Amino acid sequence: MNIFVDPNDYIEINLFIGEKDGLMVCFSDESEAKEAFKDEEFESHWIRFYRPSYGRTLKIQELTFNFDEGKTSFDPISFRHNRCSILLKDWSFVDENNNKIPATAENMEQMSETVAQMILFELDKI
Repeated sequence: MNIFVDPNDYIEINLFIGEKDGLMVCFSDESEAKEAFKDEEFESHWIRFYRPSYGRTLKIQELTFNFDEGKTSFDPISFRHNRCSILLKDWSFVDENNNKIPATAENMEQMSETVAQMILFELDKI
């Protein structure tokens, strides 16, 4: 057991993305993807997040909690966005020319909502 988090340590999630009936579909379980897509092709991708540490959690909280006129408020949408932005380390996504797309919050905002929501869903489990 290690009480201290290595600043380079990460958690990896896998996504399996394809199209079904003209809609983008995303799974985090490969067997579910194989069953859903059957003979159709789908892409396999990984996303890496830094392992949460106390310091990273403090940064997320600083960006998420608002203190105004003695009142504290919490924005759950900002929390999920900030948590993803701060913990995002790397991913396997490439463009049409096979150039790696940098893993940034700005690039994630350009992503399909289906894929982005699945990433956030999986991150919520960490």
